[in-house]
Amino acid sequence: MTFGELVQQLQQGNDSLYLTTQETGVDAAGLPNIMAPPVSRLRQDFPVRPECMGCLIPQQINLWMGAARNGASSGLHHDFHDNLYILLRGRKRFRLYPPSEAPHMYTHGHLKKIYPNGRIVYAGQGMVLEDGSDTSEVRRWQQEQAVEAELAAAEEGVTAGAKGAKGRLARAEQAFEALLDAQLRCRQHDPGEDGCSGSEGFPADLQDDYIDSDADDIDSNDSQQAVLSLQSRLNPGQACEGLGLGVQQGASRSPTTKQLVWESVIDDSNPPSFSQVDLSSLTETELCMQFPMFPAASKCYECELSAGEQLYLPCGWFHEVRSYGDSQQGGHLALNYWFHPPDNLDPSLEAMQSPYRSKYWSDLWTRRGMVLS
Repeated sequence: MTFGELVQQLQQGNDSLYLTTQETGVDAAGLPNIMAPPVSRLRQDFPVRPECMGCLIPQQINLWMGAARNGASSGLHHDFHDNLYILLRGRKRFRLYPPSEAPHMYTHGHLKKIYPNGRIVYAGQGMVLEDGSDTSEVRRWQQEQAVEAELAAAEEGVTAGAKGAKGRLARAEQAFEALLDAQLRCRQHDPGEDGCSGSEGFPADLQDDYIDSDADDIDSNDSQQAVLSLQSRLNPGQACEGLGLGVQQGASRSPTTKQLVWESVIDDSNPPSFSQVDLSSLTETELCMQFPMFPAASKCYECELSAGEQLYLPCGWFHEVRSYGDSQQGGHLALNYWFHPPDNLDPSLEAMQSPYRSKYWSDLWTRRGMVLS
């Protein structure tokens, strides 16, 4: 269905259709686009990086549009990115639950980890870091940075006539070619299936120079130091104790311990971040009977947006959104930004100016900006 056909259907009162997140594809540099039509055709009408979001780096920008007058539900779920939701037309009602309630949300996926910033990782998603980056991709980026820096230094040495510079340049060029070959081989396989790591295909005699020996510790416990500083992201007024590895889905809570032990419930037919709980159809009694571990009403935050208002929702916050069309203009319309979740959680001006501990996302953004320009 084309966008024009969608608009025509909505104008005719078809409230069963809803435009959601768009497939963006990749740009000329092989990096994911941050927007796709129709959003990309409206690019001059909104900032790519809203000033109010500081130094957070966008991951994707989407348009959401429908015509439901009596309220259409998004389903209870959470995002993997920080979300700035801007309502342009209609009305939206949000039911919100903090990431700390994730073990009780009956998600389709099997919970593996909840980071201090609210980033949730599920079984089968690989080694995901707190800022949402993939460990293998970061390793390859680190290698690329090291190889390119050495190649530039070697070329400067040759230009300056430094002793041994030609040999250094030859070795740097060898490393650069090896890196390109290794990346090409890696891209020809599914990293998730074959376990393609940053060092795979890289010559053994060059690994000591260009592969970080501490790479396996990239997902270390040092992020736990920031737990208290981001307590408000997880659940205002509630401690973050107990959010960690090995939480299993579907269980009972022991009265003598805070450890949760439950049976795994994995549904491959649904996104892992969606809850099995349908808040739009269950009564309070039915909810308690079918999902006894689901958070009590006191754990839920509710808010309503009108046209011209916006909501900032950190990653991992569960939300069910009900959309209501405008009674006069008809339909509901929203624009949203997803941002890579920050992992520098220190409550300081410096951290706000550098919200990511790694330069990975900022480097990719710079490359993407060069292509966009």
